[in-house]
Amino acid sequence: MPVLNLLIVALFFLPICNSRKQSSCSSLCGNLSIQYPFRLRNDPTNCGDSSYELACEHERPVLTIGYGRFYVESISYDNETLHAVDPGLKTNDCSSLPRYAWTANNLSGFSEYCNDSYYHLPYGLSLETEDAMIYLNCSTTVNSSEYLDASPCITNSSLPQAHHLYVFLGNLQAASLSNSCDYFLMTPAVIQTPGNLTYADIHKKLTIGYELSWSNSSFSSICESNGGYCPFSDGIGDSKRIYCRGPLTSVNCFVHYLWIAIQGCIGLVLKIVGYYTLIRAAVGILCMSLYLIYKWWKRASIDEYVEEFLRNYENLKLRKFSYSDIKRMTGGFNEQLGQGGFGSVFKGKLSNGCLVAVKMLAEAKGDGGDFINELRTIGTIRHVNVVQLLGFCFEGSKKVLIYEYMPNGSLDKYLFSQEDVCTLSWSRMYEIALAIAHGIEYLHRGCHMRILHLDIKPHNILLNEDFTPKISDFGLAKLYPRNDSVVSLTNARGTRGYMAPELLYKNIGGISSKSDVYSFGMLLMEMAGRRKNLNPFVKNLSQIYFPSWIHDQLEQKGEVEIKDATAEEKDVGKRMIMIALWCIQLKPADRPSMTKVVEMLEDTSEPLQMPPKPALTPERKRS
Repeated sequence: MPVLNLLIVALFFLPICNSRKQSSCSSLCGNLSIQYPFRLRNDPTNCGDSSYELACEHERPVLTIGYGRFYVESISYDNETLHAVDPGLKTNDCSSLPRYAWTANNLSGFSEYCNDSYYHLPYGLSLETEDAMIYLNCSTTVNSSEYLDASPCITNSSLPQAHHLYVFLGNLQAASLSNSCDYFLMTPAVIQTPGNLTYADIHKKLTIGYELSWSNSSFSSICESNGGYCPFSDGIGDSKRIYCRGPLTSVNCFVHYLWIAIQGCIGLVLKIVGYYTLIRAAVGILCMSLYLIYKWWKRASIDEYVEEFLRNYENLKLRKFSYSDIKRMTGGFNEQLGQGGFGSVFKGKLSNGCLVAVKMLAEAKGDGGDFINELRTIGTIRHVNVVQLLGFCFEGSKKVLIYEYMPNGSLDKYLFSQEDVCTLSWSRMYEIALAIAHGIEYLHRGCHMRILHLDIKPHNILLNEDFTPKISDFGLAKLYPRNDSVVSLTNARGTRGYMAPELLYKNIGGISSKSDVYSFGMLLMEMAGRRKNLNPFVKNLSQIYFPSWIHDQLEQKGEVEIKDATAEEKDVGKRMIMIALWCIQLKPADRPSMTKVVEMLEDTSEPLQMPPKPALTPERKRS
């Protein structure tokens, strides 16, 4: 109800409506007149809108967009548009490239590997198009009408390691990116379709600038049409004012807008209020009835599904507990060990004094698949590096799993925690990595059915009193016959940052045990770096994506810089990183098997070849 909102705003500003002269608020920067809603930094505080502040440098207006600084070439106050030019572009030099990479929105398909959050537009400004212009560097020639050849404008000397350079207009999905191409720059599109234009023609349009638009509020537009000026401030107290210039006074300004708001409200209220309550009540009753029926049907289906599984797997050597047993062993769920999307974990004690971890699955969690997955996989295997499932409880909506207790918690506490926890030595970290690799290899080869974990990450690696690692959380695991090399999944599983790319993009390769190898590689990289692989808060932008940065360090220097580390510890760290880089190769066929990973970790005397640079890395800001 926009008119009602205007009425509320008008009533709120009545006591503090103030009249001022604004004739002095027009400024000049070079030959460009700066008027409302824009202002220069040195203008009086009552001039313009602070959200539209410009800098004036060397007689040229400068607009800041995130970390980028763009020259304002023209402003049309009638059309409410301006043209902003990237300072990296040079007229009559089509080899010049935009200095800043930015778009109106994150490109679909690239959001996992790129971050456009540094380039949000200032409040109130918007681009005329959401399409992007994407610069591609391809190792081979691409024969496609969708790719616009950027040669000879952008020569091989313009960029390091340049091959065949193209420009793509529109929304490029990662799945449609040619295998031989990498993108290195994205900017807003200045045209919709290239038609018969060349890149030189497009570059010429780029030098004219990106067209940005703004829109005044209805209050401000009415005020301007009557010779007034009424911007709204976001401040408090005396800073919340309506400024009016010309013949309008504060009272006249308020009365004029109040009358307009009342006229709209009267008609709107008479037409809507009578029907609104009736329709809302009817829709509410219908939706609630449908929701309750759905919940009842879903609960009955889940219970039947789980009970059928338990009947078919009566040979599981697991103890079944009642829910009253669960409450007794946890002391009424007194001590919570952790919580996540799966539910909560509590500390408990069996009647024989053995400590256990009690995992309460969330009632709204899926269709019981996680509960059954844990029972079917971990309930039938025993391995020193896999957490042991001791029992379960299933009573109505209550689904509980009882595990052996891990007093040292999960591995992520020793990698990322800011708290005062003991630091694991490099030798201990290497032993943990090798033990995890043994556990994953057992899942892939040691059971009568292959088991894909599909969620290997530090949070799912638990440590016992001797810091022996144990793989946990098999809620997303997938069993498949030993003779099959590829697994079929209906939807992607795992955690962003550790999930293998073939789970998202089917054209990369099939889902197999190599998917767990990728997750282990990302885990191993974080163990070696003692940090998250993707960290946007680092001081050096080149270190945002750790695997890419550390590969460059190894390639340039041949070693890993580890603070206060001995030569032996540096060798350990370097070996862990090189193995991790092999594990996180883009294509599954380029990754080693888990058995080979174990061999590389065990035989420290065997030299390792330098792996290729990981193909999928977050986009970096051009400077």
